[in-house]
Amino acid sequence: ALTGASSAAGISGVGSAYRHQFAPVDSNWQNDSPLPAYTFQVNRDVDTSWQLTDVQIRRLELAIAQGGILRATANVVARTTSLMTKTTASFTTRPPWTWDQCSVSLGGAAYAEIENMTIVIDQQIAGIPTLDGTRRVSRFRREGFVQVRVNGTIDFKVNSEWVTFKNQTEQRMVLRFAPSATSAIDILTIDLPLMRYEAFPGGVGG
Repeated sequence: ALTGASSAAGISGVGSAYRHQFAPVDSNWQNDSPLPAYTFQVNRDVDTSWQLTDVQIRRLELAIAQGGILRATANVVARTTSLMTKTTASFTTRPPWTWDQCSVSLGGAAYAEIENMTIVIDQQIAGIPTLDGTRRVSRFRREGFVQVRVNGTIDFKVNSEWVTFKNQTEQRMVLRFAPSATSAIDILTIDLPLMRYEAFPGGVGG
């Protein structure tokens, strides 16, 4: 829904489990819709639900911090909204990923000095109204390239990452969430092939 490109394949020896891969793309799904459109139902524990039609997920934020679970926040834009009879929601029975199930590698080496991290995927999609005799959005388009931004706090023990920032060296970052080191299912991997620091605040108190 967010990336516009995905693939799925069975995992050998793990029954009906599948491996899903999502890769951001800059090409458009259709001329008036950068990503495949969805219909959302939102209920705020009242008598009816909102139905959001032709939804584009334009921004997704993934956040993890010590003592917490992996949280996702989505920002969406829809073509139309209406009221509908609410239906019963169904939820996964799988447990959420927790902070102690997360490991990070930088430049191909394990890195255990990160205290918290937020990753934002921004498709930069905007709704465009036109003079078409309606009050709804006519089409969607991108206002820029897909952006992936990372923000976090590092336990500042050595200057190696500051040197990486100073030299503007690109490196690979991989986050892996897994119930255990030997788990074959319920794994989430976030792979950033080339990451470069934009800022490295010192945080020195006065």
